[in-house]
Amino acid sequence: MYAKQSKTKRALSSLALIFAFTASSYAVATTSAYRNGDKLDISQSGGAQSILVINTYPPKPYQPVYAWRQHRTHTGSGSLGYNGDIIGYTDSNGSLIFNVRIPNDSIYCGEFLNERFAVGSATMPMSTPLNFQIYRQIDFGPAETVCLEY
Repeated sequence: MYAKQSKTKRALSSLALIFAFTASSYAVATTSAYRNGDKLDISQSGGAQSILVINTYPPKPYQPVYAWRQHRTHTGSGSLGYNGDIIGYTDSNGSLIFNVRIPNDSIYCGEFLNERFAVGSATMPMSTPLNFQIYRQIDFGPAETVCLEY
């Protein structure tokens, strides 16, 4: 009976250790995101280059990436917000990288607030929020808070 009890205790100890390791690995799992700048001037010839990099640690390859953000323009709420929408999938390294040119079009203008990302499911921990602005610079003064129409 003593041998059975010690095997049971060892089995329970092993299960507890596995559970603790699994729980701790989820506790340190993170999603990070960064952009190449917080102000993008689209009045440049050809628009502005925008780079967004989303990384996971530990890597979560081939997982959906969910996004949340508010888009605010000088006339109110903009049309380019997200509310838990899937914007892409991570690659084999657990990353999603967007490298795009934003054209000189007023639909893209405004402030983008509290942009956050979750990888795997919409209920996973989110990245730290990002804020950025898309604007057009004009010759007769700064226009960073508004985007002028053509």
